[in-house]
Amino acid sequence: MNENQETLVETNVRYNIEFKGKHIVIENLPVHMNEESEEYYVSSTVIEYLINVVLEQFTEASEAEEE
Repeated sequence: MNENQETLVETNVRYNIEFKGKHIVIENLPVHMNEESEEYYVSSTVIEYLINVVLEQFTEASEAEEE
């Protein structure tokens, strides 16, 4: 293996987001992590899903507050 090549492993992490002044903790977010640097990469599919879930939750919460 080339010395400059990264070794990525699949794992899950805890991810924190702040959205519209609210703090959101995402548990078990699937990522590819560099074992050496612990830097991780999230697939575009996971990011798209995450955005949809967060937006859906905030839309439902906003509608419930209006009632």
